[in-house]
Amino acid sequence: MYLARRTRSAFTLIELLVVIAIIAVLIALLLPAVQQAREAARRSQCKNHLKQLALAMHNYHDVNNTLPPGGIKGSTTAFSRRDDLGYFHRILPFIDQQALYDSLGNNGYGNGGTARNTLVAKTFVPTALCPSDTIIATELSSANAGAVMMNYPVCFGSTNMNGDSFTISGVTIEQRPGLFAFDTVRRFRDCTDGLSNTVMIGEIITPETFNIWGPLGRIYSVLGSGFTCLNGPNTTSNDVLIRCHTLLTPALGSRCTTTDLQGNALSDSDGNNGHFKRHIVAARSMHTGGVNVAFGDGSTRFISSSIDTLTWRALGGMSDGAVVGEF
Repeated sequence: MYLARRTRSAFTLIELLVVIAIIAVLIALLLPAVQQAREAARRSQCKNHLKQLALAMHNYHDVNNTLPPGGIKGSTTAFSRRDDLGYFHRILPFIDQQALYDSLGNNGYGNGGTARNTLVAKTFVPTALCPSDTIIATELSSANAGAVMMNYPVCFGSTNMNGDSFTISGVTIEQRPGLFAFDTVRRFRDCTDGLSNTVMIGEIITPETFNIWGPLGRIYSVLGSGFTCLNGPNTTSNDVLIRCHTLLTPALGSRCTTTDLQGNALSDSDGNNGHFKRHIVAARSMHTGGVNVAFGDGSTRFISSSIDTLTWRALGGMSDGAVVGEF
């Protein structure tokens, strides 16, 4: 007599649950690696954008024998208006944006609004956007005179945007002029510290929640044209601005004050008092552990948030004679 052999046609419930649990564990292990790979790609793309802007600066210098000014007076005789033009519009022809540059006209405004450069001020240029910063914002202020916010300002040195020296906690910080300044042009030959040791372009985070006439990221105009190397990358110290945004990121809060390091209040009043020249803006990014920067020689590097502050300040200056070691 033969016994019938029993056959199984499917998994048991317990076996199925075990398989599902194993798959879930594998996904949980794999997901961070995928996210890290994606961020590495975004960081690489960010460096590529900075490289393109750095090459545009060199091409501009070849044509004009100077770098573009960090900001230049436009519609008024005195350089004091928040509407005056920043550096970015000058290099538009060198990043395949000739038509946008041609639309600028002659009215000299870096912000939008009635009879102004609304098209330019409201146009995002992908090369000037960091792919890790997902906030794509246009600040619409009174009379529609707003502007888009982008990620790559130029370096104004190592104190404030005006190049003032000042004392903090009994320590005097002398200005180290950078490759850019308001209403002034620099040449590469002015950089006696060496172009490979001098920061030219950095990155900032555009605000998640902003207020009318918020400066951060307005690289078309003097309000957001630059940053400085006073504070280290991704510092917890506040930026100093004429108007503060409500929120930079949920983790950072606003990181902003309208009082400068000497206790003086900044405001934009009617927009003509020039207080934006006392801005202090730190390099910040959405990348983990540091920021990308472009140096004067066109190279790009990822700078750690833990870089020595004095070394970072020396990198912001173009002719201070400081010896910069490894960083």
